[in-house]
Amino acid sequence: MPAGREMNALIAEKAMGWTVFYGEYKGYELFDDEVAQGYPPKEEADGVPFEIPYYSTDIAAAWEVVNRMKNYFFVCGRTDEGRWEAIFYPVNSGIGKLSEGRGDTVSLAICRAILKAMGVNEV
Repeated sequence: MPAGREMNALIAEKAMGWTVFYGEYKGYELFDDEVAQGYPPKEEADGVPFEIPYYSTDIAAAWEVVNRMKNYFFVCGRTDEGRWEAIFYPVNSGIGKLSEGRGDTVSLAICRAILKAMGVNEV
């Protein structure tokens, strides 16, 4: 899966626990029918719509998701081919890698690894 709004929406749903809607919802007109808008848990934004962060292209946004993965050890670096690789290991479980992802950018590698950790296999 390439970086973009589809991946960002999946990260928002699977890793951040938001409900993502497309189109019009509860009387709010979204900026663009094709732009995924997120509605975070009520205690975070009281149901006010906002644009989903660019997890797959913005390292600061991707790092927010890494910080939520508290039960996992995170490693990121470059492969011999020069691509980025992100790996999550379960803490204190005795098993190997939970998931790994590769990409041309750090944020893309992180997003691919996180989605695999959340059970999304088509990344």
